[in-house]
Amino acid sequence: MIMAQQAMRAIRVSGYGGPEQLKLERIERPQPQAGEVLLRVYAAGVNPIDWKIRQGLLKEFMPMTFPYTPGIEVAGVVEEIGLGVTTFGIGQAVFGQTTQGGYAEYVVAPAHALALKPQTLSFAEAATIPVGATTAWRALFEYGGLTPEQRVLIGGQLAESGCSQSNWQNGKGHR
Repeated sequence: MIMAQQAMRAIRVSGYGGPEQLKLERIERPQPQAGEVLLRVYAAGVNPIDWKIRQGLLKEFMPMTFPYTPGIEVAGVVEEIGLGVTTFGIGQAVFGQTTQGGYAEYVVAPAHALALKPQTLSFAEAATIPVGATTAWRALFEYGGLTPEQRVLIGGQLAESGCSQSNWQNGKGHR
């Protein structure tokens, strides 16, 4: 039996399939390890990768062990910090990305994958940023090798990744 203070509610997936696979369950609350942060989740992004994993469309690249808790984009408040974490303190509002587990009351995430939530964003807004922003950054700077003297044309600027690309390339002095 899970003790009340260690239990939490989570949306779990017990096998590949459609939305009928999503079930609300009580599970044990995770504990942060070294370099990790425990968040009380205020909002979780609903990202296409979540349903693609659930449906089994990515099982050759990302096989899942069932049951699991989906959700890779989160925003919340720091509840506990693991050994060695100095970038965040208890009670701070943060957002970021985790490998899974965001569709729960609490989630553990690597501290390096989180950022302070801007006060101008709601938790719901902040939870929609991580995957699109990471995709944009990697496309521009890691894979694209963008330098300040280059010009950038961004198609689909109203989409999440395009909007992030536009903001970053302008902020780094690109045209």
